[in-house]
Amino acid sequence: MAYEKGQELVVGREAFDIATRNIYISNPVVRIRSTRISIDSLPDQLKEHVLRCMELKKQVKPPECWIGKILYGLKIEKVVGSRGGFMYVLLGQDLFSKKYAIKIPKENIWEHSRKSVGKKLRDILRGVLNALEVSSIERDLLKTLLLKRKLPEELANELVIYRKYILRPRAIMMFHDLFNEEEYIEMPPAIIEGYADKGDLSIRIKKRIFDFRELLFISIRISGALALSHLLGIIHMDIKPHNILLETDNRELYGYRPLLTDFVGVPKVLNKEFPEVKNITIEYADPISLITGKADYSYDIYSLGITFFYAATGIKPRTRILINSIALKMLYGDSKIYEEFLASNPDMAPLARNCLLYTSDAADELDGVDLGGRRII
Repeated sequence: MAYEKGQELVVGREAFDIATRNIYISNPVVRIRSTRISIDSLPDQLKEHVLRCMELKKQVKPPECWIGKILYGLKIEKVVGSRGGFMYVLLGQDLFSKKYAIKIPKENIWEHSRKSVGKKLRDILRGVLNALEVSSIERDLLKTLLLKRKLPEELANELVIYRKYILRPRAIMMFHDLFNEEEYIEMPPAIIEGYADKGDLSIRIKKRIFDFRELLFISIRISGALALSHLLGIIHMDIKPHNILLETDNRELYGYRPLLTDFVGVPKVLNKEFPEVKNITIEYADPISLITGKADYSYDIYSLGITFFYAATGIKPRTRILINSIALKMLYGDSKIYEEFLASNPDMAPLARNCLLYTSDAADELDGVDLGGRRII
């Protein structure tokens, strides 16, 4: 592609950017001529160069292969990160310079070598739909839900404002249930959300802990968003600093808006049938729920409390992490987190040994002492 203005000639991607970002906005009637040329019709020297470029392009793997491409009308500028181990997160920009986060499932989320939609991806999509439902709740529905719980309907006028503190999905793009390699690169399944330009709470905490007033500013807004979620029967189940994003908003007291994101995607609570615990983050998981195997609304309250404790002190409570790692080891047979925790916290080994003595299995392993089958306390 070439663009000529006066003595200036611009070609390639730069010419395309000028045409789409500048000319199109001011004058949407743009004349574009395109044609297709087969590789075999090219002169030998040019053909060799094109084939070499194509081969080099194939060697670039996700997520870098999407940088510079146009996906669903958004130009991909850079890789932001990989949240939760399941998703690539890219930064994209539309024709009007508005930025978005594009989340694309990683290769390890698919069920087969030929990529097919499986349980992990369905759970992620359910979490996105949960976030959309909470962030779009209407005032009248909120009043009905409050009355069902014998709460004053006037609270709806106060609670409804907390919708804006949940990151609202903008689009879900998925044209197939099964993807080959080329389709995955050219038209990947994607979740498009607003871009939180100030990162997440964990990044902010590492720079400096919060003072009382700013922590209160965040906690009120996130707690209100969580209250809306619980009224709708939706448990978040993964509240942690990484899942509280910060977006510039000069209307807010501190110049930014906290946003709750990345709902796990458990089914809604119906008739007090609470979901099983899954996809936990060990530092923020409720120990009681780990032991019982079921998560109710208190799971989120516990996670929120630990998150704000960390934000206020910069300290993660190691004894709680130890208890959770022991629960995973003894009740679920997962020793990896327990071993990694003790490797990085060797001073906790005596306490860990004492805790393990409160299980009959561990007692049998350690000197054959019979403790009457007592479980973790």
